[in-house]
Amino acid sequence: MAWEAPGQIVTFPCVTTGLARYRFVNISTAGNVIYTVAAGESIGVIQDGTTGSTVDPTCASVMISGISKVAVSTASTIGVGQTVAASSRGSAVVAIAASYAVGKVVAGTSGGANRVVSVLLSPAGHSTALV
Repeated sequence: MAWEAPGQIVTFPCVTTGLARYRFVNISTAGNVIYTVAAGESIGVIQDGTTGSTVDPTCASVMISGISKVAVSTASTIGVGQTVAASSRGSAVVAIAASYAVGKVVAGTSGGANRVVSVLLSPAGHSTALV
């Protein structure tokens, strides 16, 4: 079962609709929260979904340190101790060479759709060559 131990949660502007909670996110060049690109850097995990628009931006709560629940890609099987990277939709996948390691699984296992695991965050990520 997944659990959380929040470190720091920061609120950022967001103009993208439909960002799902428990996904890795980054900051766009305009300063808004967006999904992390596949194998890219991350600032943390969004804790609530968004409904914003470019006319009426909402704020997104992002856990930038600590242990967060993270959604797992349906294409990935992940277990405790594995280092994870982000998919193109911000969900966790097993980190491979040339991807940014954005955390390590500390509880839970995947194996089906809509699974959530606990991940010790490594915001901004680092090369998997350092893992």
